[in-house]
Amino acid sequence: MQVKITQQVTMAQVKADIAQKFPQYTLSMRNPKILVVKKEGTSATMLSIQKGKITVIETFPTMGGQMLFIMIMILLGILIPYIVYMIAFQPGQKAVTKEVAAFVGSQYVQKKVVAKK
Repeated sequence: MQVKITQQVTMAQVKADIAQKFPQYTLSMRNPKILVVKKEGTSATMLSIQKGKITVIETFPTMGGQMLFIMIMILLGILIPYIVYMIAFQPGQKAVTKEVAAFVGSQYVQKKVVAKK
């Protein structure tokens, strides 16, 4: 999910704002450009800042979890692990993504003010 922003923001600023708004979530940097917001053991979202937008996608909170899921998909075939993912993991990840994307959209988009005559 891409959230268009109207302000220049840094990853440190986004991290501080999300930590203040969602103290129950665990925040970590995967690398200097990717912030991981973790809710539970398998529910997380990743944020990445590009020019004029912040990309928010659902993911597993650790690289190990992602690699394990990919290995299971390779070993068991694509269909069965994908169905399990869609039923067991994706709803929680999607909920975190929607919460964080809504906050980021409301926080970093400037509201247009129309003067009344």
